[in-house]
Amino acid sequence: MLFFLLISILAFHSFAHESFSHVVKDKECLSQIAYQYCRKIYGKSGFIIQIKNLNPALKRKPNLVFPGKVLSIPSIELCLSRWPQIEKEEKTIDTPEIFEPQKNLESNQVSHGDYFTSANLSYKIIGSSSILDANSISYKRIKGVSLISKPIFGVNIGRRFNYSSQTQHIIFGGLKYEDYYGSKNVSVNSSSVLRSNLGFGVEHELNTEHTLRLNAGAEERTVIDESVYNQINLEKVLVPYIGVNHSYVLKNSLKQKFELLTHGRYLSESELLGLKVRPGHELGLGMSYKLLKSRFPAEWLLNLSRLEQSTSVTRQTEWCFGVNYSVNFSTTDH
Repeated sequence: MLFFLLISILAFHSFAHESFSHVVKDKECLSQIAYQYCRKIYGKSGFIIQIKNLNPALKRKPNLVFPGKVLSIPSIELCLSRWPQIEKEEKTIDTPEIFEPQKNLESNQVSHGDYFTSANLSYKIIGSSSILDANSISYKRIKGVSLISKPIFGVNIGRRFNYSSQTQHIIFGGLKYEDYYGSKNVSVNSSSVLRSNLGFGVEHELNTEHTLRLNAGAEERTVIDESVYNQINLEKVLVPYIGVNHSYVLKNSLKQKFELLTHGRYLSESELLGLKVRPGHELGLGMSYKLLKSRFPAEWLLNLSRLEQSTSVTRQTEWCFGVNYSVNFSTTDH
């Protein structure tokens, strides 16, 4: 008799705490959805935490609450501070305002994403082969140089658009201050110390440990122009590029994530006032630390890269080491 009584209690408890579904509407965010069912949405026992427990994808990317997504909602009985009208209507699951049938979404429909900004500090070393003398079209008078940059400061801004639960579109742009030291025998003449860039990327999460990003854009690069014996002339040239980035998760938790990064780029040819820049390539490695449990998720990135690109004046090889710090400003509540 006691056995059947326990079975009945467990069955009743399971039924009373049965979850149900909610289809996300346009311009809805996670806090708004939780607030429809419960007045206590924040804190360790808040309804947002309970919703995330039923929807593991929200723990990794809490911003991905796009229209049409079906979320599992915990039983209202779990909310100690629920709304009276929801408490009365809990058993009428077919309320049209909340439980509407899932709509067929267009493949190009996107949701609200988030903005991000970043600041970076880096150093470069530019090495060259023999440099064409400006006083002679065919004679290379300078054997080659190795230029060390002053601290390179840069800022970037951009926005991510959540295309699906695994795919994001990213658009970004920025400026950086880039100048170089001379030496005892050679001075550096720069036409400008400001460099700009603009790009677009598609980031796809292959699984919980791998992410792939394809990107394309254009950036202003520093190249060596025709020079004389004691003066190196530097110019900035706008160079289109396409690239691929791959990340591998070393450690992942609800609060932080460590990733190993690799990237490669193909740089297209360009031309400026007779200075021809031929196709080039860049390869790099990096480490990323992401702070996830925050109102504004942040990321630290260490990067080392090597770039090779020839011009009509010389052949350049660049080594770059940099530190980047970025912060996300979400347009939806976590």
